[in-house]
Amino acid sequence: MWSKNFLHHDSNLTKHILPYIPFDKLALFTKKIIQGQKDGIINKDLLPKLVYPAIVSNIYIPINAFDFLLDNTNNEEKIKHIKSFILKGIRNE
Repeated sequence: MWSKNFLHHDSNLTKHILPYIPFDKLALFTKKIIQGQKDGIINKDLLPKLVYPAIVSNIYIPINAFDFLLDNTNNEEKIKHIKSFILKGIRNE
């Protein structure tokens, strides 16, 4: 829901985040994802064009949720959580 608002309306999210998205590099990023899938490094079930928005949403939501859900402003814990979630998901490996 937040991404629909972010991508299609004149919201605060759009004003503060959209200018920093490297649209000129997204095609290259998508090609790298496709190559990583061919090389067996990246999950083949992922849709390459959706990887970047998934990363953004997996960063944005926890950063904002930490403060009110956990009463925690420890940036190291936020970064550890975000990296682990993006790179490993919820599976215990």
